Amino acid sequence: MSYFTNFPNILYKFGNEQDPTIFQDISAYVQIIDEIKDNLNFYSSYTILEGERPDQLSQKLYGTPSMYWTFFLMNDNVRQLGWPLTQPQIQELVAKQFPNKVVTTVADLTGIFKVGQTITGLGSGATGTIISRRLDFGQLVINTTGTFIAGELITSIVGTTTQSVLLSKGSTVQYDTIHHWEDSDGEYVDIDPSVGTSAIYTPITFYEKYVADNDTLRTINTIKPVAVNSVYRAFNESLR
Repeated sequence: MSYFTNFPNILYKFGNEQDPTIFQDISAYVQIIDEIKDNLNFYSSYTILEGERPDQLSQKLYGTPSMYWTFFLMNDNVRQLGWPLTQPQIQELVAKQFPNKVVTTVADLTGIFKVGQTITGLGSGATGTIISRRLDFGQLVINTTGTFIAGELITSIVGTTTQSVLLSKGSTVQYDTIHHWEDSDGEYVDIDPSVGTSAIYTPITFYEKYVADNDTLRTINTIKPVAVNSVYRAFNESLR
């Protein structure tokens, strides 16, 4: 029951090749899937277990691993964003995407501590290069192997001028820093880093956001086992 078995062939040019190649049109999509999505008699909800693969779920529900593709056709978010990751996979992903550290200040950073400047902690002796700035959070993203400490003064020398600000929070791994703030309804809220934030707002880190986004992929619609064979036949007939 391979998903691509009955897909039509088309002539397709790969890269800058002169001659087209006969290739299956993997973008083919048929109305039968949309009809199933709108018919409660054909599908039920399922929550994907930690580490459960598509082929394993197919085996569990249908007695064969080859119906895994139905999960992607039945769930647009899974097809677009991928199968939910395991916790170790999320940790590996955020560590790779956010490899730097972040320091935080309530000082006004307008016109100072720009990207490319080197900063030094007067108390810790740590140094680092500014990679990016998040002024709405009072954050400086830095490339460093050192550890800056909360309450210390950091400096940066530009020409004959020494810039300095006080850190309200020392260096933190980037994925554990605040991505956004939420109110009690889970809505994003803006804050002024120089003023602080209300206790009613909840800080959400980059890691927590990735986990939350990943969790939204866990609950999916699956074709009911009693209907999967008839849906499979109808799907392939429509492709033909």
